[in-house]
Amino acid sequence: MASAFLHRTMDRTADSGYTKKWVCSTWLKISNLGSVANKGLFSIQKGSTSNSRLNVGFDSGDKLWVETKDSTGNDDAFKATDMLFRDPNAWYHIYIKYDSTESTASDRLIIIVNGVEQTYNNVNEVSSNFGILMDSSVDFRVGIYRTNSGTIRYMDGQYSHFHFINYEDGATPDPYTDFGETDASTGIWIPKTSPSVTYGDQSVFLKFDNSANMGLDSSGQSNNLTTSGTVIQTKDTPSNVHASGNVIVKGASSQTTASNIALTATSGQNSWEILSSSFAVNSGKWYAEFKMGSNQVECGIMDIEQMTTSDIYPGSTSRGFGYRNNGDVYKGGSGQSGTFASYTAGDIIGVAMDMTNNKLYLSKNGTWQNSGDPTSGSTGTGALSIDSGYNYCFVFAAYNGNISANFGNGQFGTSNIASAGSNGNGSLFEYDVPTGYYALNTKNIGTQS
Repeated sequence: MASAFLHRTMDRTADSGYTKKWVCSTWLKISNLGSVANKGLFSIQKGSTSNSRLNVGFDSGDKLWVETKDSTGNDDAFKATDMLFRDPNAWYHIYIKYDSTESTASDRLIIIVNGVEQTYNNVNEVSSNFGILMDSSVDFRVGIYRTNSGTIRYMDGQYSHFHFINYEDGATPDPYTDFGETDASTGIWIPKTSPSVTYGDQSVFLKFDNSANMGLDSSGQSNNLTTSGTVIQTKDTPSNVHASGNVIVKGASSQTTASNIALTATSGQNSWEILSSSFAVNSGKWYAEFKMGSNQVECGIMDIEQMTTSDIYPGSTSRGFGYRNNGDVYKGGSGQSGTFASYTAGDIIGVAMDMTNNKLYLSKNGTWQNSGDPTSGSTGTGALSIDSGYNYCFVFAAYNGNISANFGNGQFGTSNIASAGSNGNGSLFEYDVPTGYYALNTKNIGTQS
């Protein structure tokens, strides 16, 4: 949702259009960190300026904050967590409770993350009985907020099971039992698909399970949201986390601009800028795809320990392979022997990493290069040899250009795959996945590595 959001006009008539009690519960996976200041989780706002608003987002230091302003634009309340949100591969469960009728000021706004009530800094407590305006002049937005001057701040990340509940006439939704449960087979805290809570008149419950209508409200209140921009449905969920681009571990000189939930690497200058997959493995068989956007790009694999080398590209390190758009394949900065086709904008490169036999195979638009056969096992027909004993990740990089990855979500940046190949094992790739190979996600790593 880097440049997209969901929205609707509110129409509350009870209590003169205000609410004094609301809860937000959502799972959130953040794609970019503090370099992108003030990312908007959700907001309720009158017009495009500061008057009558509730904003929830993340600051440039990666702290979660909540603010409210009155009808004149003056601050009423502000709270920011001491906790920093700096794991771009994690799904965070965020629960925010607002109840301005509480007699104790510190109880009027609380934030619970992954079951832990937070501590705060820069606190200005909610005023007693301060209501949030929800009449027909107010917009409710998910994935965005506006600054005092009207500047838009987008959330670059992924949502799962977003609830906003005004609950004047019902019990307070419980953060520990109403929205989540422990998966009996994996022990992972996952969303409840049908929570037993009472949804007020302006409540929404977004499951994001209808790709044709991502703003579909499942609260029973018919408060459907409208999509602005491109909101993409992915396979990445709190119960099965897929790899994404790693914005933390990267080359010391890399200036990569990660976008599209960190699945697109963009370089706007004449230097290599690189992203790796957020998972690295040392066993099993794994597959990923990369789609060239423009100019010079390269994709392949690398030992994760070498990702911090200065000014790197995928094939520049001693334990890294890079398939460049001109048809060259590099390892340690040296060209490798074999027959590999060049590729241009729109072409899709498949990378099959066999850590069982320490072999690497490369394809272009579904055709395995160098007469490769990823199912040939220890024979390694047409393969490149991987140094054993290391933890390898997929990597992709651009030199004054851009390239997008698909780790099984079924999208390259903001474009869907044209048609799914076979053997995806629940993940979506453009071309057939070689038999015995899997997408990098937590379920597959648990069973295949």
